[in-house]
Amino acid sequence: MEKEIRNWEAREFISAPMRIVCGQRAYRHFTKRQVEQIVAIKNLLDEGFTLSHASRLARKSSGKEAS
Repeated sequence: MEKEIRNWEAREFISAPMRIVCGQRAYRHFTKRQVEQIVAIKNLLDEGFTLSHASRLARKSSGKEAS
């Protein structure tokens, strides 16, 4: 699932999370809204939607329309 989320982020299907640097490592910190979008996208993909369509629906349901 981690690779999928990185791909969605790179393709701008989800917004980039905040990065927290600890020593030489950087960790991604997702907001509650971002986690809800990820879960919604995953569920829609499991139902057979395309990634593009799932992303649009997830953004719409979270109150943030895709531009």
